[in-house]
Amino acid sequence: MAFDKLNPNQRSRFHAMFERWLCNATDQEYQEFANLRELIAPGQVCSVVRIALTCVSDPVMINRLPASLREALLAENWPVGYAAA
Repeated sequence: MAFDKLNPNQRSRFHAMFERWLCNATDQEYQEFANLRELIAPGQVCSVVRIALTCVSDPVMINRLPASLREALLAENWPVGYAAA
């Protein structure tokens, strides 16, 4: 499932999970995520949904997500794509 195919309920669930993660993220974890944003969409505004789901659909990029965010995604039955296999 692509990030642009999420229904409103899925997007809402994702954003709630991401907000919980963000409230507990360390400065280092936040910086890791910011670095990914710049790698995926350099100099652009980019949805956190797009960043996370781009990463979980790629066997290399998934390991670039902060470990605590990967754990939060797995706990919420995200990710889809590569990490779900």
